[in-house]
Amino acid sequence: MHRPPAGRTAPRTARGWHEFPAVASRRIDAEAETDTPWHAVGRALAAQGANIQVAELALRLHQYGDAVRLCESATAIDPLHEVAWRVRMGAANALGDDDGVLTAFQGCETALAQIDATPSPSTRRLLKQLQR
Repeated sequence: MHRPPAGRTAPRTARGWHEFPAVASRRIDAEAETDTPWHAVGRALAAQGANIQVAELALRLHQYGDAVRLCESATAIDPLHEVAWRVRMGAANALGDDDGVLTAFQGCETALAQIDATPSPSTRRLLKQLQR
């Protein structure tokens, strides 16, 4: 049996990529010393960030349906997070869902309009690129 060098621990067994938001959420819950509204917001935003990161990974791994679902979860928490909308646009495109691309862009546009903002140039470029 191979043992790690002194002072090092053996590598952990690999988890499925889709398990990371749940693991991050449990870790955040375990670290909370009190349960105030601010802690709840912090945990929700951390989970949202984990969802976006895993959605990006899912997109790279060609798990497009999972990427869309993770982005939907992330934008439900924070609809102003453009990265989630862009990942969702890319996943919809990969699924051949042209309406989904446009729907995601319009969702981003609607969310940002609530704060008198518009999608960034990179989001607009992505829309044009995916509509070709």
